[in-house]
Amino acid sequence: MEAGRPARPVFPKLKDGTFFRAFCDKTLLSAVLARIPIYVVLNEDAPIWGAAYQALAAALPGPVRQSQRRAG
Repeated sequence: MEAGRPARPVFPKLKDGTFFRAFCDKTLLSAVLARIPIYVVLNEDAPIWGAAYQALAAALPGPVRQSQRRAG
């Protein structure tokens, strides 16, 4: 997964298939890599939200339930 600001320069290559072809162009693993979904997160706050979630999960006993809400 690419997230936030670093994803922006790569975005055109993701849209035209260049990134996917390069990602899958590994002789022994190409069939496996072709089945891995690739996501682009354009929210630049995603890393801080991920860090906050991990801190909360470490501080609380038991599993932390993730929200089922998805951006649309």
